[in-house]
Amino acid sequence: RKQMKRTVEGLTQACEEAEGRAIDATFLDFSDTNLAAAEAREVLESTDCVYLEGGNTFYLMHHMRRLSCDQVLKEILATTERGEGALLVGISAGAICAGRSISTALWKGWDKPIPELDANDALAMSGLGLCDFSFFPHYTS
Repeated sequence: RKQMKRTVEGLTQACEEAEGRAIDATFLDFSDTNLAAAEAREVLESTDCVYLEGGNTFYLMHHMRRLSCDQVLKEILATTERGEGALLVGISAGAICAGRSISTALWKGWDKPIPELDANDALAMSGLGLCDFSFFPHYTS
């Protein structure tokens, strides 16, 4: 959470310095049990860019599904109010979630599946499917 706030602050500062205007950034913590699906949908539908932070891939995907944000993201990436899709920036786990499968998070043993997700279930291991391949960040790390 602290990393995301630093990222948003950094992006805001960079935009101000580069173009003399600020960006409007809203932080959504998908794991917040007080966050309602309707509230998450409203925030996501009003954005032009979504930044998905890293961390535990399975945890991130589980909470996006819990709030139906997986479906909302697919919708807003296809179209926005201006008629063009929003931009998705995924870092580490955020990138893995964008792909066809999140199983790549198991390859180096960095992420451990959470109890709410069955790693043997292909549907549970599916990503957002925004492309026909899966991401494996830190491949050479």
